[in-house]
Amino acid sequence: MKRRRAIAAAAILALLAAAWLTYRIWPDDGERALRAHTQITLCRYYQIGDERGNQLYFAAIGKDSLLQELTWNAQKIRSRDSHADGFWVNRSWIYPSCGGRIIAIMPDEHTPATADIPPSILITNQLRAEKLKLAKLRHLLTELKYYLRVHGVQDEGYDIVAKYTTNALLRKDTLAKNIALLERMAKKPNITIRRADRYVATYQTPDGKTAQTACRIVARGAHHKLLLRTNDGKTPDGVEAISIMPWTTDTPGALSAMTEKIKKTARGSLTHGVIRRNSTLYRGEIRNGKRNGKGIMRDAAGNLYNGTWNCDTLVSGTRTDSLGGRYTGFFDRNDRPQGYGVYQSDGIYYEGHWTAGQRDGFGMGITADNRLKAGEWKSDRFRGERITHTSDRIYGIDVSKHQHVKGRKYYAIDWRALRITSLGTISKKRVTGHVDYPVSFVYLKCTEGKRLLNPYYQKDYRAAKAAGFKVGSYHFFTTAPAALQARNFLRNASVDSADFPPVLDVEPHHAQIKRMGGPAALFHAVRAWLHIVERATGRKPILYVNQPFVNRYLPQAPDLKLRYRIWIARYGEYKPDVRLVFWQLSPDGRVKGIHGPVDINVFNGYQNEFQKFCAGK
Repeated sequence: MKRRRAIAAAAILALLAAAWLTYRIWPDDGERALRAHTQITLCRYYQIGDERGNQLYFAAIGKDSLLQELTWNAQKIRSRDSHADGFWVNRSWIYPSCGGRIIAIMPDEHTPATADIPPSILITNQLRAEKLKLAKLRHLLTELKYYLRVHGVQDEGYDIVAKYTTNALLRKDTLAKNIALLERMAKKPNITIRRADRYVATYQTPDGKTAQTACRIVARGAHHKLLLRTNDGKTPDGVEAISIMPWTTDTPGALSAMTEKIKKTARGSLTHGVIRRNSTLYRGEIRNGKRNGKGIMRDAAGNLYNGTWNCDTLVSGTRTDSLGGRYTGFFDRNDRPQGYGVYQSDGIYYEGHWTAGQRDGFGMGITADNRLKAGEWKSDRFRGERITHTSDRIYGIDVSKHQHVKGRKYYAIDWRALRITSLGTISKKRVTGHVDYPVSFVYLKCTEGKRLLNPYYQKDYRAAKAAGFKVGSYHFFTTAPAALQARNFLRNASVDSADFPPVLDVEPHHAQIKRMGGPAALFHAVRAWLHIVERATGRKPILYVNQPFVNRYLPQAPDLKLRYRIWIARYGEYKPDVRLVFWQLSPDGRVKGIHGPVDINVFNGYQNEFQKFCAGK
């Protein structure tokens, strides 16, 4: 009897063992592979330092032998990331024994060729590059601070420029500290470079949310096979582990097969998986066989997308192109920037609106030569800044004999009644409220060439001063000798210490410039006039030019743009794209107290900046 019971028990145990083994080796239908799937991310960076503890961190060494994403701050390390599919796996195929283990195939994509470049050479090259970056950044900060000085919070884009300026100041601090550490290391003989790798597993929780856990390498195998384990040695809730059978000789092939099963199994519920389509590879969340949720995609052009998909369309995220440019924002159905977004690449920056992959609408850009362009863009080209005209702005006029004489009739100016009632109609303008602005300053034409004098100048000067206006005087430049023109102006102009600086009005047409001997001769004469008048009055003159002259000739005299304030006449909807003190925005404005059209000018800044200008600062 006992023998029969023993035989029966053994038979039952054998059947149970056979059933268990059958269950363990039964081919997976894809559901288990779905629950076992995870995405592995390798985050890699490097440390370079000396025996004294001076250390810097970087993401990779570029083709130019420079250290990319260099920083002294261990809390701000930028890594280069690689992604691969992985599966939670049991230690033994016989029984559940995962313990946080993951198997994955991950080629090593980001190993820099440091062996060919001595660390001392890297330090020397990087020190030179960081100093150049710092010099460029200081120049850019000058542009940014100027913009903030002459704009206010009410101006469109002010907040964007202010935020960028704050970040630029932080970059300046980082560069300065990087340079200090590099200079210390340059004096040390023993420089070492160490690699630091961090692995992260992304998986799905039981409630369908995405979670991450840190991992470490347990073992490496052939064909880039990795065995990883979570740092806490635990398998997350909601995942299932697969088993690699001892007779499996092609592990990479087996993992690839399971990845393909994921595609076929993804039906209805939100899952993680892989989609290959038209030379595009997507890894991430899937619903009904479509990209839905968070994921990573690489297209045929080498662009890497990391973002959120909805119904197979990328909605928002980050795109990194093959040249290292990075866009963060919203996308259209063709994976192109659309709506609001930020692009940056090797000194180029743009933040603002996009249409079909092109800058379009309002945006702030930084060019490769560190020029700030904040305003309207159209079809990827900068159009200019369209200002909003309000009573907060500072307006003024310039007056000559044409405001007095119309044909044979003389008209007086009622200086105490002056109010701007129209900004003119020759160009489009964006106006908020009713145009009824005070006149804050007046420029009077005094002289022209070597002999001409405005017959109404002295009378207008005294009347404008008596009415309480800030007054300045200007000279119209001709082809006559510069010294004679300066003498004519100084003999007739009133330049009181409380007045605005004298102005040289330079508006020659091409034939006149040619007659003078070309642009070089013209600018030689202009410099002579400016120098003579500045020396005689103690005031640095302002240079008045029009937009065509700025575009065609002024680039040939960069010293004038740097040394003198500029007043530009541009009759269009966009503000001139250069540093300026005044903008003459229309020749056909209307002013109460003056008969006929009047030149309307706007000061480049608000009340605080205007007060500084009035004080001669």
